[in-house]
Amino acid sequence: MARTGRHRYDHLRAMRFALWAIAQDQRSLTPVRIARLLGISLDAARRWRADWFTAASPVHVEGIPEQLRPVYLHTDSAVQGGTQ
Repeated sequence: MARTGRHRYDHLRAMRFALWAIAQDQRSLTPVRIARLLGISLDAARRWRADWFTAASPVHVEGIPEQLRPVYLHTDSAVQGGTQ
């Protein structure tokens, strides 16, 4: 552990998770799968999952150009707020 109380290289684990998670179908991001991938407890995996969905959620901010808004892979129109 580092002096901060966090695991050493935790930031690299977070980046690895983000790169992996962005390429996954959101429904497949279960706490069990995350716990196995990262070697963490189920409670910690639930927090990682919640934090990921918070970070990856589309947020409309007025005045942000379209090219700076995130692009979401593996989503259908219902997830993006469209109608079916």
